[in-house]
Amino acid sequence: MSGFKSTEPTLAIGEVARQAGIPPSAIRYYERAGVLPAAPRSNGRRRYDVGILQLLSVIAVSKRAGFSLEEIKQLLHGFDHGAKPSECWRTLAEKKRSELDATSPAPRACGPCSSRASGAAASRSMTAACSSRDACAG
Repeated sequence: MSGFKSTEPTLAIGEVARQAGIPPSAIRYYERAGVLPAAPRSNGRRRYDVGILQLLSVIAVSKRAGFSLEEIKQLLHGFDHGAKPSECWRTLAEKKRSELDATSPAPRACGPCSSRASGAAASRSMTAACSSRDACAG
């Protein structure tokens, strides 16, 4: 239909940044890096659908989990169309876990935790065996 305009409210970059708790420059950077799609413009200004807030939340969680922007880009956009997203995400998560296991120092442990495996395996055991990590730090 020609001339159709969406009735969905759109947000300016400043409002998106405020709601997401990040600077507008981060949003522009994510667009340049291909992590976020380019925003449509109205009168030369970026306008975002409210769904952008969900994408920014996924990016924030992924960054806290240790994923690089390139890995996040792959998580969001880089899978083959025939691949199951859950399998692709699992593969990337396992790869990242292996990387983190290789670079993380073994946690200190005492009591029931001291005889368990080191590295991430020990961390998982401590969490299961003790009420808190502080209880194991000795």
